[in-house]
Amino acid sequence: MAGTIIMLPESLPLALPLVEYVFGKEGRGTVDLLILTKQRENFTPITENFPFREVYVLDEEYYGGIKTRESLDFMREKAADPYDTAYFPFNTFRANAFLFGSIIAAEAVAVNSSLFKVREAMPEVAFSLEKGESSEPIVPWAGDIKTVRETLHTVADTLGHLKKDLKVSGERPNLGILKGFGHDLEIFMKYAYGIDAARGKKVLDIGGGLGYGSLLLSKFADEVVFLDKSADTAEFVRETWSSHAPNLTVLCGETLDLKDREGTFDVVFLMDVIEHVAEPRHLLGDVRKLLAPGGVLILSTPEEDYYPYRVCPYNRRDEDGDVLLKEAIWPWHIQGLGERPMLLMLEGAGFSVKEKSYTTYVKGYELKRRLAAAKQGHDIGALSEAAEEITKWDIGDFALTFSRDPVFSAASYNVVARKEG
Repeated sequence: MAGTIIMLPESLPLALPLVEYVFGKEGRGTVDLLILTKQRENFTPITENFPFREVYVLDEEYYGGIKTRESLDFMREKAADPYDTAYFPFNTFRANAFLFGSIIAAEAVAVNSSLFKVREAMPEVAFSLEKGESSEPIVPWAGDIKTVRETLHTVADTLGHLKKDLKVSGERPNLGILKGFGHDLEIFMKYAYGIDAARGKKVLDIGGGLGYGSLLLSKFADEVVFLDKSADTAEFVRETWSSHAPNLTVLCGETLDLKDREGTFDVVFLMDVIEHVAEPRHLLGDVRKLLAPGGVLILSTPEEDYYPYRVCPYNRRDEDGDVLLKEAIWPWHIQGLGERPMLLMLEGAGFSVKEKSYTTYVKGYELKRRLAAAKQGHDIGALSEAAEEITKWDIGDFALTFSRDPVFSAASYNVVARKEG
């Protein structure tokens, strides 16, 4: 089937500029649309105002899900006669959309649509089943996978009972970890990356979200201190995890409030925190003071081009979050720190960078090979079996790579840096 199909996530602010962009490239008469049943009402500005050749509506929870007969029939039809290109906007976990798009089209293309009409050229990532793979992955938590898995079960069981009453402020990981959503498991596995550094050490976790990363670290560290400036977040973490981790201390405050602990921490974690900070150099200076000589900083932060929303401009930080989201601006991110400026900032703050890595969905490589073989052999049964795995993730599906895979790596990158001097 010659032509193009657009696959959309739930967010209208990301979807609308992508549709404009694709129609600007492809023109009229050759573009189809694929949405989910739950999107139909919110997406009327798209379905009613653009001249799609055909609109397909599938009753699935999210892209890549193949749970209904209708979805299976759609996949079979398009696999036999694929589109030229399947477009979709960047989202927090792109792997499933890339894989599903590669079934129904010769090429799946993710576009950072939040930058439409902001930059002359928007970042794009193209993927096909014939393309090569990333560098050899490593699994630094492999020897501790039993404890990692047991902790994940504790997290899921605990949050599952609390989800109706879960109220914390600001940007926090959502409860997708209860369903094994890839993005939320990826956040959990970033902390698993720090297990060896934390083993038997005094650890500080700054701005650690719902606190399940601190819980995991507490299984290996001598002491873990969770620090967050939000009182309701600190209270939630204290009430939720303290009974599971007697060596976990929860504090509400800023790094400046820990003057009595300067030079006492062996490891500090800043996991997707620094992009929220107005003065990141000051934060790194505070962290350096808190670290013992030779102490280690482990951080992750999004690469701006790979994050689906734009950072919040300085002159709009006080605006209502809903207003900003409608313009594809993420209200909580006020820095866009690419790898090079971040590494230079660390060196300027008195750190030596020891390692840079990417949390990568390595099961994607296995699924890619299975899908490619099934599609090439016109084996619909094997294609369906592989497609059913696209949205089923587990902690064993992640590893580290030392080069970014634009398809299967997280939007964030990881850095390990040592305090010098």
